Amino acid sequence: MRSSLPYFSGGGQVAWGAASVMKPEISAPGYAVYSCVPGGLYQPFSGTSMATPHVAGAAALLLEARPHTSATALRDLLLKSAADFGAAGQDTRFGHGRLDVLAALSTLLGVSIVRGTALSQDGGPMPALVRVLDAQG
Repeated sequence: MRSSLPYFSGGGQVAWGAASVMKPEISAPGYAVYSCVPGGLYQPFSGTSMATPHVAGAAALLLEARPHTSATALRDLLLKSAADFGAAGQDTRFGHGRLDVLAALSTLLGVSIVRGTALSQDGGPMPALVRVLDAQG
């Protein structure tokens, strides 16, 4: 997954009524994302039209896990669980970071996640089974 921004990606302070807010709030995949086109085909598109469905889908997954979660709680959860890129904290390029729905779901459900790649002796990825035990074994 890309951790860089395309040339057309914007951000900065935006007037919103009487307030000034920093945009973006969060980043999501939005460059060369495949979408359906007439004729049963797929074509890559770029822009917020491609990134927004990722965030909406993440919110839907979180609501499926905890249906009574408020919109404010969902927003806060998505922002706080984002993978930070760019300058530390919220910035005008990545916002709070890149959407990380697995981290958000882990926080929402109060469960831990283990991430990583098991490597073979030649350095390539290989299948692995990870068993996580508590202090009692």
